[in-house]
Amino acid sequence: MALNDAGIRNKNIWEGNDLEAIEMAVADPNGPDIIICDVTENTDQACQIFNAIRHNELGTNPFICIIAVAWSPNHALVSKVIDSGADLLVAAPISPALILDRIGSLVHSRKPFVVTSDYVGPDRRMLQEHGAKTEIEKIEVPNSAPRQGARPVDPDKIRAEIEATRASINDQKIDRQALQLSFLADMVVQEVESGAKKMDRDRLPQSRQGSPTSSRCARSPPARRSSRKSASPCARSSSAW
Repeated sequence: MALNDAGIRNKNIWEGNDLEAIEMAVADPNGPDIIICDVTENTDQACQIFNAIRHNELGTNPFICIIAVAWSPNHALVSKVIDSGADLLVAAPISPALILDRIGSLVHSRKPFVVTSDYVGPDRRMLQEHGAKTEIEKIEVPNSAPRQGARPVDPDKIRAEIEATRASINDQKIDRQALQLSFLADMVVQEVESGAKKMDRDRLPQSRQGSPTSSRCARSPPARRSSRKSASPCARSSSAW
């Protein structure tokens, strides 16, 4: 595997493509800080797991660093990985230097997270696609990935940071969902008002012109004049008889 090729032996990093093993690993309170997962074959299932991790539905740390790996990734795969909240997508094959560089970027310069009504993850997306109309607050999330040469991470301190950030993100999710509901409600009101105006416009010509019956009644005087003209020859014809 890539880590073995790079000479890395670290229990804090999980690598593979066994999705059940990922679920078991992240469910462990002492689980990995970084996941490197091959998503080439089981893209949908892997992305569902990533999404569940980010939304705090799986495991105890929604801020685990996630690196997705794929052979010849296409546009659909890339979009799914981005929407899942993974930190990085790397095209295989991976050289030892590349994997070390990617891990280093997550340890030392990880992107802040953002929250929308349906997304939690790194700020590297066009949030307008998800209905975000306002500036999205960026959140610096706890990073338990060990820094080379640094002091070991205090487990109690990192757990406290995770809990505090998780609560903040949950509050933001509620706010974003409320904004989304408000936006949808405004759209419904606009549609109803637009439909009502259209109905009023459709009724307007009839009120001005009158109903077909009243139109015939309005034309009845000319019809009576026409009947008197036609009756005159008939009267002369009758007298001739």
